Amino acid sequence: MVNSELSDKAWMQQQIIDNSPSGMMLLDAVQPDFPIVYVNRAFEQLTGYTAVDIIGKAPGFLWRGDSQHEALTATWPALKQGKTFTVVLRHYRKDGSLFWNELHLMPIHDQRGTVVQYLGTHKDVTLREEEVESRALFEQSNDAVVIFDLHDRIKRANRRAAEMTGYSVEELEAMTFYTITPPELQQTALTLAQSLKGGDHIPPFESLTRRKDGSLINVEVNFELVRDYEGSPRHFQCIVRDITERKRALETEFELRLEKERTRLLTRFVQDAAHEFSTPLSTLHTGIYLISHSENAERRALKAKQMESELDRIGRLIESLLLLMKVESAEAANLLPLPLGELVQAQCQVVAANYPAGPALRMQISPHLPSVLGDPYLVERAFYQLVDNAYRFTPEAGSVTVTMYGGDDQICVEISDTGTGIEAADLPHIFETFWRQDAVHTTPGFGLGLPIARRIVEQLGGTIMVESTVEKGSCFRVTLPTMPEA
Repeated sequence: MVNSELSDKAWMQQQIIDNSPSGMMLLDAVQPDFPIVYVNRAFEQLTGYTAVDIIGKAPGFLWRGDSQHEALTATWPALKQGKTFTVVLRHYRKDGSLFWNELHLMPIHDQRGTVVQYLGTHKDVTLREEEVESRALFEQSNDAVVIFDLHDRIKRANRRAAEMTGYSVEELEAMTFYTITPPELQQTALTLAQSLKGGDHIPPFESLTRRKDGSLINVEVNFELVRDYEGSPRHFQCIVRDITERKRALETEFELRLEKERTRLLTRFVQDAAHEFSTPLSTLHTGIYLISHSENAERRALKAKQMESELDRIGRLIESLLLLMKVESAEAANLLPLPLGELVQAQCQVVAANYPAGPALRMQISPHLPSVLGDPYLVERAFYQLVDNAYRFTPEAGSVTVTMYGGDDQICVEISDTGTGIEAADLPHIFETFWRQDAVHTTPGFGLGLPIARRIVEQLGGTIMVESTVEKGSCFRVTLPTMPEA
């Protein structure tokens, strides 16, 4: 009767072990490598191994050479000393996938008190361990990490987010994203969120974050939508990096480059200006010497006339330089409604008077053109320079034609000539300060007229385009916006 009861009890215990939801195994404590002598069905399901695969094998196959020094160093002495202990190990299933296993080992003694087996209970704690690792990464990240729910509320924020914004973690987790997003960027952020919900990928982008004190900081944002196992949206994750120092370094580098370029341009400007002054000054110096040493009245009069011409040249150069400086300095302009047709017609007549021998001037100006808004003096100078440029490079037998037309939004002025034309290789340079077609500057002018005209037109919101054919002529097309109706 007693044996029968013991047999029933053993059978019941075996059923409990076999059907336990926890993975279980028995290790032979007598053998030096603790081979497995039994595993239940839950163990087989957890690891993918069957009893046939592993009975008689040492349990080391579960960690596949993964040293895990600290955990294993504590495991083997405890086994040999017959202690009960729990350890978390990285184990590998039969298919090679990793899982974190919480292994509880308890010694089983015989009637003499000798440890004959170990009962091992296995528990998959992968999610728990991954949560621990994720939390460590979350809290120790050098970047701010903020998690928003689908209703724009902040669910979680790490310490770096608190440091970056000046709020405490508790304050952040009671806010919405609107608190730390500048008003002018909130709609953009909402649009990005909708794009993510639609399946789009948003690459990292630069933005601004608002601190508790109201100040703004430059940040780089990695914005992602996290989905659950079924693919449904779960929350938004923002990884935010403070790039203030990087932006400051880039700005400093840009300022240094800009200053270097300014110095280069100023040096070139001074050299070019000095070159333009050197020729007339040399002529004046020679003329003064000859006048002072010559007794020939006719020769002295000729030199005096040449000196007067050079003085006039210097005066015109100074006038052009002052005009260029006025335009470059962006001084407050005297903006007035201008009847552009009348203004251009007047400048054409002024220029034509300087060239009585030709070329011929033709004007085709549409009536009733709308007004433009501009500084009368500057607009006059711009069109004077353009018309004068056409005259200087057109032979006396040629012609200069000025055509004006337009509509409600803009007026177009075309200044075409039958002159020498411009080489295709030279066209990109004609608006450069002091540039002329030949390196020794024997062509007429100072190389300032076209740069001045272009700067004035662009300040008025207009454009200058040029087309040219060598030996046939050029056409400069100026487009200006009309004055808005009151």
